[in-house]
Amino acid sequence: MPSTFASMLFGNDYISYKRFSEGHAVQKKLTDALPLLAGDASACRWINLQEDLLRAPNTVDAYARVVNDWLSFCHACGLTATGAGHDTVALYIRSLHAGRHLSAATIRHRLTVVRLYSDWLCEEGLREKIESEGGSGKITGRENRA
Repeated sequence: MPSTFASMLFGNDYISYKRFSEGHAVQKKLTDALPLLAGDASACRWINLQEDLLRAPNTVDAYARVVNDWLSFCHACGLTATGAGHDTVALYIRSLHAGRHLSAATIRHRLTVVRLYSDWLCEEGLREKIESEGGSGKITGRENRA
């Protein structure tokens, strides 16, 4: 292992060290490909945190792409991720379903990532916690029929 700091963190666990060092290379590639993510310091910090928690590289990649998509949607609405509320999330869901025809599972995955990122923003004091307004929040993939 190259550095003393890395050996303090990982001891003789070369696999963990390799995963750690490759993770930051993955993050660099992602920010090059995802401009809104690259331009948002808090989003980059959250993605770096996911890498530091040793999430699988494919997971970090998926999270980064979802956060970039969320930031893009917020930007199109004239908002930031810290200013988005329930109404913005509802519009995002509608755009994913009606505009892109994504499956219910894909929409649930994206909402999970948006929630994780938003929760982290709250924990960091970068946004206020928005209390739930009720409703089940379930996405079934079927439209409600009267």
